[in-house]
Amino acid sequence: MASEASIVSGSRRLLVRWADGGQSEYPAVWLRDNCHCSKCYTAGSIHVRTLLMEHLDVDCTLTKAELATDSQSISVSWSDGQVRPNSPLPQLSSDTDYVSVTRTDDHAPLTCFTSPQLSTDAQSISVSWSDGCSCSFPADWLRQRAFEPGPQRQRAALHRPDTVTWGAEMAQSLPRLPYELVMSKDAAMLEALLNLERYGLVLLEGAPKRPGAVRAFCEKVAFMRTSHFGDEFTVRVKVDPNSIAYTGNNIEIHTDSCYYDYMPGIQLLHFIVQYEGKGGETQLADGAKVCEDLRREDPQAFQTLATVPVDFKNVTKSDNGQAHFKLLKAPVITTDSEGALQCLRFTTSQRDSYFSVPLDQVEPWYKAKKKLLNMLYDEKYIIKRKMNEGDMIVFDNVRLVHGREPLYESEKVGERHLEGGYIDWDEARSRRRVLQERLAGNPSGYGF
Repeated sequence: MASEASIVSGSRRLLVRWADGGQSEYPAVWLRDNCHCSKCYTAGSIHVRTLLMEHLDVDCTLTKAELATDSQSISVSWSDGQVRPNSPLPQLSSDTDYVSVTRTDDHAPLTCFTSPQLSTDAQSISVSWSDGCSCSFPADWLRQRAFEPGPQRQRAALHRPDTVTWGAEMAQSLPRLPYELVMSKDAAMLEALLNLERYGLVLLEGAPKRPGAVRAFCEKVAFMRTSHFGDEFTVRVKVDPNSIAYTGNNIEIHTDSCYYDYMPGIQLLHFIVQYEGKGGETQLADGAKVCEDLRREDPQAFQTLATVPVDFKNVTKSDNGQAHFKLLKAPVITTDSEGALQCLRFTTSQRDSYFSVPLDQVEPWYKAKKKLLNMLYDEKYIIKRKMNEGDMIVFDNVRLVHGREPLYESEKVGERHLEGGYIDWDEARSRRRVLQERLAGNPSGYGF
């Protein structure tokens, strides 16, 4: 609850004092940019800002700010002297991440604020700008968007939950859920998606032992990511394979489709019929954990893999005979703005013989790549598991590496039958947020 509001910093900021003793400041230009009157914002089913940047006065100031005592919003007015409060909003719970606002007012183009007056029981702040526009902002809405670490951490968790890195100990605590439960219960699907984001993998057990389970899961989440292998792809040993996955040989740990600029984010592998002979264990390692340790142990090797561009390629034909010629240059390791692993392009079979770098970078790159490979195979990082029939392993393809031990008994190789597919991370995260809002009782929580 707000207890006081005032205009500060030469009318360029709104200062709100909260009943619990805290305070927050909001720039006039940010408030103006987020005006949700009917001329600045479209509510309903689309929730979009309609005030164009070309019409936004970035030097706007506040002309008025006052507390409203009869609603849960903060009303803002602009220099035309008009105040357009919004309809009252329902009380928000303390754990609400965001709320949609229905706007019923008009507005004029923006410019500045004036001095606010606040009563201790007000739950909204009405402000006006120098262009004459005004708006009522819910107090909770403002506090959730405060330019402070606490609220920003809460919002960051909605973007992505914290990553939990792991080593070989994961073999004893693999996140797992029954496939049918995930397909039938929103809470189970949410748990599966959260495990996938945090740990990079989730094992779904007891899927139907027939083709179609991969597509069913993908379409329950969103839709499939298509590649030149099609939507789903079938993994069997082939006489004339167009991928190393279709052989009985050792499959070195790797990430899939490194030759795509936008790599498939999530991979699914469904074990319909398992090979019963010696070998065939699935191998998994957390690239995020190993890259963290590589950076600490050998900063130069990490820097080499994060900066030297590698030539990746795929020149082959799909099962339907269509030819493909895919090329990409990118480093093995890509990090985000905070230095965390964003994408790991780790492959031997998909690297080109062309290596378009200066001569003196070639040997250091090979040494760095070999060191990373050895670390990924180290017993303290890698997990090995022979999947059961009906298992579906779902994992982060830009974080985890996966491989397979050889199929040693050739007479039994033909038994093995897997189906695979991909989903993009954007769609999986969107689904997770929708489920979080729905299960928290905030079905309209996606808006302004």
